[in-house]
Amino acid sequence: MDRLKTVVLILVFLTTVSVHADSTQNGGFVVGWEHMKLRVFGSSQITPQDSGNVIDWQLKAARSAEQNLLRSFIDAMKYIQMDGYQTAHEVLLHDLERNEQIYQYCDRIKARSIKYNETDATVEKAFDFYGSDGFIPILFKAGKDTGNFPEYKSFVFSTAFSGFVIDARGLNRMTAIAPRIFDQEHNLVYSVDLMERYYFTKWGAVQYVTDPNDRRIGERVGENPFRIVAIPDNKLLDTDMTIFTEDAWILLRHQTTKSNLQMGRVVIIIDYIENEE
Repeated sequence: MDRLKTVVLILVFLTTVSVHADSTQNGGFVVGWEHMKLRVFGSSQITPQDSGNVIDWQLKAARSAEQNLLRSFIDAMKYIQMDGYQTAHEVLLHDLERNEQIYQYCDRIKARSIKYNETDATVEKAFDFYGSDGFIPILFKAGKDTGNFPEYKSFVFSTAFSGFVIDARGLNRMTAIAPRIFDQEHNLVYSVDLMERYYFTKWGAVQYVTDPNDRRIGERVGENPFRIVAIPDNKLLDTDMTIFTEDAWILLRHQTTKSNLQMGRVVIIIDYIENEE
């Protein structure tokens, strides 16, 4: 019965018009793509009752704020693009098992802060995308075809790279949990399916940045990454990108580089990131 109540509760939240990201009346959220963190809060009015005292009224408001926080979390899922086809919100709509897992996850994460003023109680939580307490691996499974990179027959001079940096500025690419990178013949060069599931859980498929000098680039891809520029391709979804086939030859020449790609040592530079902290 408890499991049924959980599923019904999440489905109600999913199909209800929720609070917008910039609202402060009942809750809100900030999707932090660069920091890979989702910050969510919920608020509720403190209503004096005929019985009890101010502490009782605050506690009741805080519990209601927790429910509004969950609504805000589910609303935030609309703004997290999983791939070119669906958002996290759409994943939850079609998978009841993940609904329950997400509800349990939200309930398990402790509040970052609980604040009271004269009229309202506000609860805030911070949810990591990845890591031991990340929620993205609940919604998306990586490593379906680990290490199955395309084999190119053409010989090119290359060396082993510690990672891969692709500059996609000027192409209006969207942030996503599972972007795909293709060559000019649309052979799949990199995706979450090709990486190891452990590393996807650790830090995801890619690190998005807007600054080519961001310190996180070195932290993610090491000292000797292969740096290239993506090229326009109107046949792709907005989350995906294309590189020159010759660049793909160079990138995938050495097994060491492939191993680093399987670890998700990939950075994508884009023009801007919406809803960033």
